Amino acid sequence: MPKESEELHCSLLTRLVAVTVNCLIGFIARCFCGKRPLMSAESSDPSKPKQAPSLSPPTFAEIVKEVNDAPLMQAAAVSSRFKDLPVLWTANIAAISKTPRGNVRLTLHSPGKPGIILCEVQLKKYGQLLYARKETRVTVLGTIDRASENSVTLKQVELAFD
Repeated sequence: MPKESEELHCSLLTRLVAVTVNCLIGFIARCFCGKRPLMSAESSDPSKPKQAPSLSPPTFAEIVKEVNDAPLMQAAAVSSRFKDLPVLWTANIAAISKTPRGNVRLTLHSPGKPGIILCEVQLKKYGQLLYARKETRVTVLGTIDRASENSVTLKQVELAFD
């Protein structure tokens, strides 16, 4: 395996461990600090089996749905809950454009799901983007900068091509 690829895999593995630890910390905070109840009123019925809470970070679709479902006056607060949350998603390239700083702005989408994922990466680091075609599948590892009703913008992004 080339050294460059080995470093990328090591970097992705390190970030994945960080995502898992952060999700676990977030889960504990939500459960014990009251941001989200451990179980809903529906699950308090003893005749229904209790669902175990999820330890994984929310999916893109879950984030967009939660922001869309929020009352208008609470949408900004709901959106801000996702800021700085690390995520690891697989998506397809919808568009690529160069920025004035020489970076590349990516517009990604998940087939069959509404909304887009926006991020910026260094072209020097990901030269293969010069030859990427529409619908090229990538794994994106980053931190949520902003979430809205139809998009999520990521920062500190790393890519892996499938």
